Amino acid sequence: MKFCLYLLGALACCSTLLSCDSQKSTTHTTTSATSTISPDSLRSWLERQENARALHVSALSADSTFTGVYITPRDSGSNSYFYSDTAIAMYVARYKTNGSSLTCLQRTQLDSTSWTYVDIDSSSLQTLTIDGKPYFHFATQQTYMGKAVLEQMVLFYLVDMDAGKGYTLTYTGLNDFKCEECINGSFTAKNEWKGPAGLYDTLIALSSKSKLIYHPGSEDADPYAWQNYESKWEKNNQADNIFGAGHASLTIPIHTTYYTTNLFALNKGSVTDSVENEHYTVVSYFRSNLIGYDKQKRLYFPIVIEGCNYDCNKALQLDEASKLLITYEDEETQELSITSDLVFDATTGK
Repeated sequence: MKFCLYLLGALACCSTLLSCDSQKSTTHTTTSATSTISPDSLRSWLERQENARALHVSALSADSTFTGVYITPRDSGSNSYFYSDTAIAMYVARYKTNGSSLTCLQRTQLDSTSWTYVDIDSSSLQTLTIDGKPYFHFATQQTYMGKAVLEQMVLFYLVDMDAGKGYTLTYTGLNDFKCEECINGSFTAKNEWKGPAGLYDTLIALSSKSKLIYHPGSEDADPYAWQNYESKWEKNNQADNIFGAGHASLTIPIHTTYYTTNLFALNKGSVTDSVENEHYTVVSYFRSNLIGYDKQKRLYFPIVIEGCNYDCNKALQLDEASKLLITYEDEETQELSITSDLVFDATTGK
């Protein structure tokens, strides 16, 4: 069971339009050498005036406006990259320049969240026009603090800059061997989204360029492709062994598949144990999968697919009869026979 802790606002963000008059000053005069407001001077001013962190500023528009997105911690002590305060708020603000003067036109609070690391993707910032109205788009990657939850989220935002209202589309998933920076998962379903249907489609289109989420290819439709070896094992064994703290309870027989692709090379974690006999090699990855290799067939096969933050690392013993003893971090043991407790698919995977 997965628990989503302390996150507020997920499907369609109920934004708050704040008066810029609530700031100490609505106009700022810069003393830069060029007497012209620049993104750098705006950034410096926001850092001072708003205690802004993770600040990203758009390029100057033709109408002499900047748009900035930033996070304000509710207490001190954040490090400069991830924001680990127990409560934070995120804002989008628009500013107009006139020579050396800077005026706040509008500020919109998008999110208030707790116990979550938030990273703004600076490459996603984009100003666009939809039905004649100006919108600001960006994305954030959010990870729960602590060890209870492995799931991560990528949130795609569209902010109606005239109305000061933001809409959010959430993509939830897990780290995946198929990509370095992204997570693999799914979007909030369209029938569960509370914003305008047209903006849902726009956010889906904008997300197609994001490096933060996995974009399936044609091979993902083939259950025997190596890209799907984990999901195929989970489906065949009706298992979902993703834990904050915990480990799998193996159900015998285990259904698995031979693959020609080197599955050892696909696992990102460090090897924590490796055992072998005349017939097999079995490798355990740190708090992750258990993968086997058949020396006679020269084929690879998953034995256990799982992941956790704590408690699922495995120590191994393998005897000459190919009986495998698995000892977990909590000292619980499970035993299986590779020759009699594994049922192999009749089709070999790629």
